[in-house]
Amino acid sequence: MIASTSPPYDLFISYAGQDYAWVAGYLRPALGLPAERIITEEEFQPGAAVVSEFERAVESSRYTLLILSPDYLADPWSNFGDTLVAQVGVDADRDRFIPLLLRSCELPLHIESRVSLDCTNPAEAATQLARLRDLLHRPEPPPEHIACPYPGMLPFTETQSGAFYGRDKEISAMLRYLRGQRFLVVVGPSGAGKSSLVHAGLLPALRQSSYWPHDSWHICTMRPGEHPIRLLAETLGGGLDHLAATITALLVTHAPAVRLLLVVDQGEEIFTLNTPARQTRFLTLLQALRDDPRCALILTLRADFYADLTAGPLGPLDPTQRLTVAPPQGAALHQAIQQPAADLQVYVEDDLVQRLLADAADEPGVLPLLQETLALLWERMQHRLLALYSYQQLDSGGHGGLAVALAAKADATWNSLPPPRQIIARRLFLRLVQFGEGRADTRRRQPIIALRAQTDDPTLFDATLRDLTANRLVTVGGDDAGSDKTVDIAHEVLIAGWPRLKGWLAASREAELTRRRLEDKAAEWVRLGRGDGGLLDSSEMPEAVKWLAGPDAAALGYDEALAALVARSQAAIQQAAAEREAARRRELDQANALATEKSRLFDVQACAAAQQRRLAHRLAVALIGTLGLFTLAVGLAFWANRLTQEAQALTAQVSRQLRAAQAQTLAARANAELDNDPERSLLLAVEAISVTLRLSEPVVPQAEDALHAALGR
Repeated sequence: MIASTSPPYDLFISYAGQDYAWVAGYLRPALGLPAERIITEEEFQPGAAVVSEFERAVESSRYTLLILSPDYLADPWSNFGDTLVAQVGVDADRDRFIPLLLRSCELPLHIESRVSLDCTNPAEAATQLARLRDLLHRPEPPPEHIACPYPGMLPFTETQSGAFYGRDKEISAMLRYLRGQRFLVVVGPSGAGKSSLVHAGLLPALRQSSYWPHDSWHICTMRPGEHPIRLLAETLGGGLDHLAATITALLVTHAPAVRLLLVVDQGEEIFTLNTPARQTRFLTLLQALRDDPRCALILTLRADFYADLTAGPLGPLDPTQRLTVAPPQGAALHQAIQQPAADLQVYVEDDLVQRLLADAADEPGVLPLLQETLALLWERMQHRLLALYSYQQLDSGGHGGLAVALAAKADATWNSLPPPRQIIARRLFLRLVQFGEGRADTRRRQPIIALRAQTDDPTLFDATLRDLTANRLVTVGGDDAGSDKTVDIAHEVLIAGWPRLKGWLAASREAELTRRRLEDKAAEWVRLGRGDGGLLDSSEMPEAVKWLAGPDAAALGYDEALAALVARSQAAIQQAAAEREAARRRELDQANALATEKSRLFDVQACAAAQQRRLAHRLAVALIGTLGLFTLAVGLAFWANRLTQEAQALTAQVSRQLRAAQAQTLAARANAELDNDPERSLLLAVEAISVTLRLSEPVVPQAEDALHAALGR
């Protein structure tokens, strides 16, 4: 056993390897002990017996601190160490053994019986370690200022290349490519890291590469902007009419360089900010540079503009001239997160790394958001530790720190837009959300054409979409064949984690659902040829007319096809109504003609009966007067009475026929009003039934049919 009145170490720290980041990044800086006053298993002598090294560390230290966690208790050597510490403490008859509980676990009895420091709650860890500093007679260490190595939402620059990790494979491929070829298009979605790869990855590697003599490359970089031709002239330092002479002068000025590398970053600006004529002129100049054997050209380009590029003077391109860049994943992304901090002796908890990897979830535009989140975490760094606890505390809503970074960026972008473009941006986000219908809302990728409204100013719309894309809130995609470009929200977490968007969704969900339903009908009408197929009927028209006339139509926008569908449907409904009215009038005219004919027949029959009565009366008078015979008079009176009864019967028959005609007329009117006024139709049908029924006469079949039809409505 080693005996010493003045131990060389103040503290022996025993811990599991999984807890290294917390020990190195939080515990040791919080204690403020000089490095030479602490011993850990890392300082054990190589080749020595582990048992002997444990014994030496315990006996050479004033105190032994055991960092207890499930991982520690599962390590057999750690178990041996805490047993040894306990034994030495008993032998020396002093309390040299301090348990520190880092994560909850079931403790052995000989540890549980001692007073421990409880750091299971990160919020209380500082207080617990202050007690340990008091025991060691150490003051609280002053705070350190360590510059953040993460660029946030901005791309890495060449001066930040020391903090750029995770792209070794792509950088090596680009260097090999430049040995044999001189034109390369770096293609990928927004936020994939194209600019960072070229500026912080390729350019520093090119300057240091052994493939070429030192300083043999002169590198120029530019972004096209709205005046790419003028910027190209300024970048090359000469006129563009004689490019060969300009390149010669440039290389002479920067001797010993013999090669020129021109990097055109954000190549999509060629197409988004310039007229077709200016696009063609600029691309033609790039083609001329490409033809000069002293020049190499690298162009970074969003994937959705690749078809535009290949259709111009630089096309067609060989597949080998394209490098597709995807966001780093797996080990590469792990390195990009952890290594910049490690270079500054800052430690990232592995649990935090895993959480960030899970939240990133291979999203195409998430890389800048991840860097922004790490920058936010840097502000919350505990001594030299980036902890999962800090990430969780970024957002009390439970959506994660990534959501906080994204929401902050979204708010800043929104506030930077003028009011007319804010209206467009709001509508874009609403259209890009798929409503969950009882589940969580999700993203809804849409073609650009489906996001434009009839009333949009094309210039304002394009500028708004460009800003949202540049700020990594949405991504624009499309295949190389030049099909319709599509737009998608950059990350699912924006839907649940951006309060402003959540407010829009709550306020406009029903109105947006109505818009989608109406525009789906308009799209079907267009698919059927904009004719009579797919028109709105009289039950659908009120909703469409009301929506188009209301404030939601102005706020949410609508397609020209919807307005055209409503106008065409309204015309068709009015035409159908006019045709029904014409049919009703024809039926009424026919019924009136029938009634007139019946009335004429009644008049004829009534006139005949009256003539028969008059004739019978004259005959009776003549016979009585002539013959004077009472019996003959009686007979003639009987005959006259019979003729009168026949005339009355004929009159009753004509009356019945007239009532039947009236009932048929009312039934026809009831049928005519069936669609326009169902209530009036029912009243007319009831009256048609009553005309004959009130005199106990048979119901006219047409009246009965009309009543059934009216009741069916």
